[in-house]
Amino acid sequence: LCLADLQVGKQDEAGGIETLKERVMTSLHLAVERVKREQPSQVNLYDLGDGIEGFSNTGSQAQNNDLYLTMQITTMRRLMAHAIRLMAPLTPNLNYVAVPSNHCQVRAPGSKDLASTPNDDFGIEVSRQLQDIFEDREQYAHLNFIRPGGEYEEALTFTTLDGTKIGAVHGHQAKSPEGMDAWW
Repeated sequence: LCLADLQVGKQDEAGGIETLKERVMTSLHLAVERVKREQPSQVNLYDLGDGIEGFSNTGSQAQNNDLYLTMQITTMRRLMAHAIRLMAPLTPNLNYVAVPSNHCQVRAPGSKDLASTPNDDFGIEVSRQLQDIFEDREQYAHLNFIRPGGEYEEALTFTTLDGTKIGAVHGHQAKSPEGMDAWW
């Protein structure tokens, strides 16, 4: 299940936070029905980036957001935690995979420059928070968290139970959908 570009906090022609929550919940419940039907031995939940809208990418973000930064992060964490709670009872193996992205990057005040490394990222931090919440609970012992290995790595690969190698990255690395093949 790929949860990408939620951009929690962004308000546009598609609506604001309430509309986003409805769309996410609808998608999650459709995914639950599919997992119940197909009964896979492994489920992967992907945070492929831009979980929040943030305030540092464009000058208009402050006018377009309907949530302040900490509520964007809180809402993202709650949506992702809900996805974990829904999927965990349905599979013997659950992975939560997270990669950094442009909207979640922590940036220097008043600048588009990174505050530190690419993994200084609100989405990666939400992944760490979720790991803190779930790691000591017996009913989530089958939940694994996968993030890039180093502070400067913005993509990752991992191998599923059946031997399939999967790569994950946020699209800002390639600059456009057309550029993804060349970037890989």
